Amino acid sequence: MNKIKSSLALMLILIASNCFAQRTEISLNGSWQITKTDISAGLPSNYSSTVPVPGLIDMAKPVLDEPYKGTFVKNLGNGNSSYMYNNSVYWYRRTFSLQNIPAGIIQLKLNKSMFHTRVFVNGKFAGENFYCFTPSYFDIKPFIKSSGGENELVISVGCRNNLPDTICRGDDFEKVLFAPGIYDDVKIIVSGFPHIKNIQTVPDIQNKQLRVVTEIDNNLNNKPFDLNYTIRERNSGKVVSKGILRQNLSGEKNQSTLDFKISLPDCILWSPENPFLYSLELSTNGDRTSAIFGMRSFKSDKEKGVVLLNDKTYYLRGTNVCIFRFFEDSERGNLPWDQKWVARLHSRFKELKWNGIRYCIGFPPERWYEIADSLGLLIQDEFPIWKGGEVKSNPVTSDQLTAEYREWMRERWNHACVVIWDAENESVSDKFAPAINKVRKLDLSDRPWENGWSRPAGDNDVIEAHPYRFYPYYEALSRNKKPVIEDNNVLSLFYKPMIPDNSWLTHSKAADKNEKKYQIGRAHV
Repeated sequence: MNKIKSSLALMLILIASNCFAQRTEISLNGSWQITKTDISAGLPSNYSSTVPVPGLIDMAKPVLDEPYKGTFVKNLGNGNSSYMYNNSVYWYRRTFSLQNIPAGIIQLKLNKSMFHTRVFVNGKFAGENFYCFTPSYFDIKPFIKSSGGENELVISVGCRNNLPDTICRGDDFEKVLFAPGIYDDVKIIVSGFPHIKNIQTVPDIQNKQLRVVTEIDNNLNNKPFDLNYTIRERNSGKVVSKGILRQNLSGEKNQSTLDFKISLPDCILWSPENPFLYSLELSTNGDRTSAIFGMRSFKSDKEKGVVLLNDKTYYLRGTNVCIFRFFEDSERGNLPWDQKWVARLHSRFKELKWNGIRYCIGFPPERWYEIADSLGLLIQDEFPIWKGGEVKSNPVTSDQLTAEYREWMRERWNHACVVIWDAENESVSDKFAPAINKVRKLDLSDRPWENGWSRPAGDNDVIEAHPYRFYPYYEALSRNKKPVIEDNNVLSLFYKPMIPDNSWLTHSKAADKNEKKYQIGRAHV
């Protein structure tokens, strides 16, 4: 009888453990404590203010930094200096509890934070990340209280001027403030094994199927396991496909990549006119997660000089959104993190008959991409680098760019809205193309890349053309001179649109170096 009771107790424990299999995600968004120290200080003991997460440190109450009251001069330090937020560390603090949750994985994820993120759990250093525009993941399981009591979480962010110049720092020489902060969602991910680390959805509209590539961490266990999949229509919840795959993982490594295809014979294509979305749910006996995707393709047609959406010529009409510049707007407040406001903004773009946006020189919070998916807007996603013409000195290597581009792509590649990877803005350097071509094949949807004013990294990539038709008139006004418009007709500015020189397609690299390619600023007038 005692043996039966022992076996039953063991079975109940196992069942409880396996029931946890369906991943738990705990949002840490909300009000945090915050304080400020100099860069030499250690963990603080007192926290003088509160601040919302996500957000920026300028939202702290009481304020930690008095507003700058002097005169702003653009191009301070060529975009590498700020009038405020220098040589300081900002410490965020809050507590959380995990009550009796069995787990193989307890992971902290910060979608985005800047500049130089460090994490401390219960007073112990749990890790750091210098990257400012891609997610940070930290294994916090070793630091969690086993008793299930309250845990202290402290996250510090530094200032841009203290970030190593070998890391991408968000160059923009028209900005004057670079406020640090945890500017995207924060959560704890709790799961068992096999743990689903990443999903890439690859729509194949010609064969009406979805290719799925997922990374599985099985904790060095080589026993076979089942991977369950379900595809649903996002809005209705209707199941359109489901199945089970039996998988074997090698015990030599704790990670394996599974690659399989799911037939979707009646799939509905995604487009700005019909932003139809699906959800893919994957589960093991230790984890469950999902990804939202749209069945669509996007590529450029080199011969015709157009882009193709779902294999048909498609013309993009839209605007630019420079989120990091909006961060410096005195009336910004909490708007970038107000879901209703962000949805209304994108809806207004649609009302103007626009179908595309360049998220320019920086990435907004992840929720913006989800809204663009749902409303139907094509996003040219631009990495926050703007050097302004030829880069004479840049300590950031191609290998570093490769590493940061890779993290960016892994976070974004399931979004139907993202159709162009934009490596940088209006800069000329031979470091970008090698990095692009090292990561290009990671995106199995093979989206085109854009390489600023540098030579395109691939024959089928798109080019950056910024015809500043009004720039000479702006310069005249800045000198208190009356601008002269040809034919006294402002519409004459659009009679002969500036088209960049495409001769790099046939010229040698050596010939390119001897020619001035990008006369898109003043020379076109």
